[in-house]
Amino acid sequence: MKKLLLTAVLAGLSGAAAANGWYVQGDVGASRLEAKNDTGKVKDTKPTGRVSVGKDFGAARVAADYTYMGKVKNSESGDNFSHNAEVSAHSVGVSGIYDFHNASALTPYVGARVGLNRLDIDTRTVVGNSSASASEDKTQIGIGALAGAQYQLTNNLAANAGIEYNYLGKVADAKVHQYGVNAGLRYNF
Repeated sequence: MKKLLLTAVLAGLSGAAAANGWYVQGDVGASRLEAKNDTGKVKDTKPTGRVSVGKDFGAARVAADYTYMGKVKNSESGDNFSHNAEVSAHSVGVSGIYDFHNASALTPYVGARVGLNRLDIDTRTVVGNSSASASEDKTQIGIGALAGAQYQLTNNLAANAGIEYNYLGKVADAKVHQYGVNAGLRYNF
C-alpha cells in the first residue's frame, strides 16, 4: 500500500511539473571568443558548456543559464618585443525564446539573451629590457541573439542544436564578443 501511495504521489508531482512547463537543458559546443581594441584583436575557438533551467509557456520560453564562454590566449613576438594576452568569460543570463511550433517533431526557435558577464583580461608586453603587465576583471551586462531547432525525441526529451552571438561588454578598452554553436538535450518535467 505504501509503495502504491508513493508511486501515486510521484506521478502527481511529475504531472504537476509537466503542467507547469518546467525544463532543464544542457548544451556543449564551440565558442569563438574575440576581444578587440584599437591596437589589435585576440580571438580563438574553444569548447563551451551551458546549463539552463526554464519555463515553457507554449510558443514562448524563458530560461536562466550559466555559460562558460571560453578562454583565449594570444602571443606575438619579434626581434626586440613580445606580447602575451589572455581573455576569459563566464556568464549568467536570462533568455526569451519563441518556438515556431508546426506539425513535425522539429521546432525552430529564435531568442534574445541578457547576461551578467564576468570578463578577465591579462596582458604582458616586453620591449627590449622594459616590461609592462596589466590585469583587469570586470562584470558587465551584455546582450545576445540565438537561433536553432529542437527535435522532440520523446514526450519529455528533445535534442537541441543552435547558434548564438553575444556582446559581452568591455574590459581594458577591449570590446568582447562571443560567437557559438552548440548541441544538447532538454528534459521537460
